[in-house]
Amino acid sequence: AKQTHPRVYRGNAAHLNAFEAFPAFAAAVLMAQLAGVDPDRIAMLAVAFVAFRVLHGISYLADRDTLRSLSWLLGIVCVLTLM
Repeated sequence: AKQTHPRVYRGNAAHLNAFEAFPAFAAAVLMAQLAGVDPDRIAMLAVAFVAFRVLHGISYLADRDTLRSLSWLLGIVCVLTLM
């Protein structure tokens, strides 16, 4: 967090943000499984979430604010849909 280079700073921020997103994702997957949601639907939403989070990290490093926000939003939509 004490780094001064912008890309290193953004990389650390993206890393920390990924840790913040994981608990809700894990809880949503478990909730969907316990509720008897179709496993293929759970898998599709889980893979989509991971893809959006990877895109979020890349856009964070590239300093693309709009793409980062969109990928975050789509990832959270996956979590909410699982819930």
